Amino acid sequence: MSEICPWCCGQAVQELHEAWGHEFQIDTCCEGRHAFVVNLLQEDPKAAAELMRDMGAEDLLGQRLRNVISTEPSFLLDFRISVGPIKFSAAKQFVLDHHHHCRPPAGWRFGFGCWNGPSLVGVAMIGRPVARMIDANQVVEVNRLCLDRTMPAALRFNASSKLLSAAAKEAKARGFQRIITYTLDSENGASMRASGWVEDGRSRGGSWTRAGRDRPNPKPTEAKVRWARELRS
Repeated sequence: MSEICPWCCGQAVQELHEAWGHEFQIDTCCEGRHAFVVNLLQEDPKAAAELMRDMGAEDLLGQRLRNVISTEPSFLLDFRISVGPIKFSAAKQFVLDHHHHCRPPAGWRFGFGCWNGPSLVGVAMIGRPVARMIDANQVVEVNRLCLDRTMPAALRFNASSKLLSAAAKEAKARGFQRIITYTLDSENGASMRASGWVEDGRSRGGSWTRAGRDRPNPKPTEAKVRWARELRS
């Protein structure tokens, strides 16, 4: 027997009409049911994701849902984060487009992309240590870790930690003993700590400019924190 809608007293209709990317459209039988669905989407992201699963969103899009996020006046599907290989050219362009203070490195050993459903939300580019005194046969460096901060923060949630963990796992598989990276002193190191990295040192920063020798500064001049993770078994 068909469910009767308590608002319009007709046959209840609550269906996923279409979905594309992170966006979707729901059909309902009346304004009362529509308001009920909108309230559920706003108040409980987990319950909203379960509702979308029941309406076939995962089967339609071929992606596992994490949440539904509110971005007034609309809603977005938040998929489970996935990490995988990415081409150097794609990672380089992503850094050019989204890194706010550094250009991409000239080369790398390997790299990863991080996706939320169809959207590339971040990349990690791993290569030789910039500091020449560090043994490049034993140590690799995450030269760039970059996220697309034009996207809602919820779609980027946990992306940094996933990329850092993938970088460390691959470095260990390749026989490296240690992996390092740097953050600006003003940056939060929460993602580093969450991924098992520890603070390993600090640099003073500084400028390329000297008396009688004015040079541009291609990178930030503030102090940096070095982070490391041991990869020995």
